[in-house]
Amino acid sequence: MTARRLPLALALALAACAGPPTVGTTAQELAVSPSIHDFGAIEVGQASLARQFVVSAALDELDYVDAITASCDGFVLDTSAVTFPHEVSRLCEVNPNAKAPPCPSITARFTGTFAPTFAGPQSCLVTITMQFAGDVVLTLSGTGTPPPVGQ
Repeated sequence: MTARRLPLALALALAACAGPPTVGTTAQELAVSPSIHDFGAIEVGQASLARQFVVSAALDELDYVDAITASCDGFVLDTSAVTFPHEVSRLCEVNPNAKAPPCPSITARFTGTFAPTFAGPQSCLVTITMQFAGDVVLTLSGTGTPPPVGQ
């Protein structure tokens, strides 16, 4: 693993905080929302609407997403908006008297869809690999329904 240099703005913000952020100590400090999603019943050969998922950090937590992976028939992830490694952080407010939100955050956002290739219940585990905290897991499910008779 190579050392990372913090951007100047982040380094200055950290210097003004009560203390430095915790660097990805446990997966519990990071979350994916929602952590479980059921796409419901989708006809075989059709696709669900895309669902957005957000990887976020707890207060004063800093980590990097190295990968978002899944290998499940019928479930498609679009991680094109995430450049790996991708910082995920939530740092304390530099100025406690400011009217801005007290804890700005940097998140990783991606989408998932369900396009079943067969009828029946299906599930998928999505692994979000973090540099420091290990893996965070997202559970997806859905049910493929047969197309109408005569098609």
